[in-house]
Amino acid sequence: MLENEKYLGNETYPQLISEDVFRAVNERKSAKATSLCIVPDELQEVRNLTVCKECGKRLFRTKAELWDCRNGSCHPFLFKVTDEMLTGAILSIMNTVIANPVLIEAKATVSEYIPTSEILCKQAEINRAIDNGTKTAEEIRSDIFRLAELKYKNCTYSDISQKTELLKSLLADKTQLNTFDTGLLRSCVKRITLSHSCIIEAEFINDVVIRNETESPTVKCQ
Repeated sequence: MLENEKYLGNETYPQLISEDVFRAVNERKSAKATSLCIVPDELQEVRNLTVCKECGKRLFRTKAELWDCRNGSCHPFLFKVTDEMLTGAILSIMNTVIANPVLIEAKATVSEYIPTSEILCKQAEINRAIDNGTKTAEEIRSDIFRLAELKYKNCTYSDISQKTELLKSLLADKTQLNTFDTGLLRSCVKRITLSHSCIIEAEFINDVVIRNETESPTVKCQ
């Protein structure tokens, strides 16, 4: 009602609100909208991925288009970090791995199963119960389920090799990027960290971390 001029009254509708109230409300709404810090669509993915290196909290983008840590238990950045600086650093990292795919090679952990003492004891307990008939079939079944749970928790599995191969396939046909590719970023990177000393790092989906090797800006935050 407060946004539709027909409620000011015309030949069809009676006047339900005064013109002064209508204009005052809409002026206040416009002023509030312009004061909000609206993140452009192309930066929304960056914002979703980027956290403070020190505290791990999501970064805040100010109305002045600067990135900062506003976590009360942490502290503000030492330097001003602009949209251009952040996206430029990420673009540089992406171009670095495109040009040098060997950088995203990760050391895969070989899956190995070594039973713990608890697993061995549970297995021996089940064997004795079966041999001696000291437990009911339902009790033995329950012990077997418990043993399976223990074995499952003790299993190690690494999908690093698969993720590394996926990264290679995603970057294989890419040439040096001139513009920011949010889709590629979303597919390749799981987290971006920005430190208080202005060091930007990208953690890829296979846990490999690539740092942007640029010097910190000389202009400090006020």
